Amino acid sequence: MLVVGSLVLGGRGSTGKGNRASATLSVYVARECWRSLDGGLSWQERSVLFSDGVPQHAECGSYQEQFNDADGNYPEAAPDGSLYVIYSNFNNPETFGTTPDNRNQILLVKSVDGGNTFSNPVKVSDYYDLPDCATYQQGHDFGRACVPEKNATANSIFRATNYGSGEVNPTKPNQVVVTFGSYINRHSKESNGCAPAGTSPATGQDLYTGVKTPGACNN
Repeated sequence: MLVVGSLVLGGRGSTGKGNRASATLSVYVARECWRSLDGGLSWQERSVLFSDGVPQHAECGSYQEQFNDADGNYPEAAPDGSLYVIYSNFNNPETFGTTPDNRNQILLVKSVDGGNTFSNPVKVSDYYDLPDCATYQQGHDFGRACVPEKNATANSIFRATNYGSGEVNPTKPNQVVVTFGSYINRHSKESNGCAPAGTSPATGQDLYTGVKTPGACNN
């Protein structure tokens, strides 16, 4: 992403020790902002958006800021030189609480100094990510989400997730439009069996009733 003559991207630091509910996946200890002033030949870390351990933001409640390669950080530059980053938060009271509600959050932060510092995150919306592939697709693609077809077969096993993306109004730099998918949405039919059912203890991915039911959950 080009911001006032520089390239800006979101990166991550990893311990490789495990993440979410599965010890077999990598844990990322920080979501970082990096900048290049030479067309991408070299990069320098500018700031940390959030990190593992004690939560820095109220949106995480009392839970540490866990995140992974699926949080979909999406930078977007504004015509006035400011930088917006859109990303997903999988660690919130709904996800790790005592109810089966597994909704996640799309968050937005802003930098006015080239990524050196960022504002506190603003919640754009709640959303529901795609379901655990292994649970509904006969064990395929373990540890990933996918889009299961609405019958007893298990052919749709490609990895998928609901990332947020956005665009800044070129005439109003403080106006950002964000779009994203949600497995439960205004077109879902909860009366037909579409409802959140927590997360898989094996993978940490989302579970739902109605995944294989025609006319129920959809994206």
